[in-house]
Amino acid sequence: MAEWTTLDEMTAVLMNQKSVYVGAGAPGTPYDGQFWADISTDPPVVKVYDSTNVQWMAFHPTYYETQVGAWANPSVTPVSNGTLVVVYNSTQVGTRLYGYSNSAWVNITDLSLSAVPAFTRYYDASIAASDTYTPGDDGLFHVVDDGNDVRVELLYGGGVWHAASIRSAALMQQNPVLGDGTNLRIRNTDAVNANNVIIMRAVLQHQNPTYTKTTGSLASGATATVSTAGLYSGAFSSGEFNVDYYSDNATAWIIVLDDSSAGMMPYGLFISDGTNTRVHNVDAGVEEYTLMRWS
Repeated sequence: MAEWTTLDEMTAVLMNQKSVYVGAGAPGTPYDGQFWADISTDPPVVKVYDSTNVQWMAFHPTYYETQVGAWANPSVTPVSNGTLVVVYNSTQVGTRLYGYSNSAWVNITDLSLSAVPAFTRYYDASIAASDTYTPGDDGLFHVVDDGNDVRVELLYGGGVWHAASIRSAALMQQNPVLGDGTNLRIRNTDAVNANNVIIMRAVLQHQNPTYTKTTGSLASGATATVSTAGLYSGAFSSGEFNVDYYSDNATAWIIVLDDSSAGMMPYGLFISDGTNTRVHNVDAGVEEYTLMRWS
């Protein structure tokens, strides 16, 4: 769009060349660099004419939106396919980029960027006798200690800590567990000696993982089916649970971990597609349980 000069005659041609054309259809005689505000869409689209390639180039604005709570598609009315919205969530970690394509919003962040886990030596120190350590961050944690008296514990809805992974001289088990920064702690059950502990932590880079804690109670013989796909870690109040998986090659639930034996660990990590996993209470009484999901 050229500048006006002194003594320019105001003609239709110059007005088209030196102003922004507004209309629902393209101007009949476009000029190189001419701007057109296409009002056939709502909101309008600003376009500029490229005479070399004989086409109108559309300029799509990038919108910004703040959300609270769970992530959701943008509320912005898309200009057309290719509309971009940067979404900031005041209660979730990170920022997401959405693009509008084929009549639907697409989360470009999750689809286009690799979910690469980052592994860090989160903690490498001694926990005093009868003391506890709480990581305070989200992630997948793996705990190793130099003795037999350190427990990894989860907090269930009743406000009580219970073992999620127990290392004993007989079992020597170190099970990774999911922590949301508030429901995970490491406790030294030795009342006399300190224990050296190494805590490894894994988180996803270039993606915002969701950590969800579910708590509940199961009566004797009752079951609860995991209905959402994801990576899970769990614990329960007294060790009287089974974690059951369902296989496409079988017609019945298959017990994967039998935790009813004295001293056996509560269940560690398992992956569910939302249909193949359930917890089953084999105890004579009611059991409290905690499930942490990473997705």
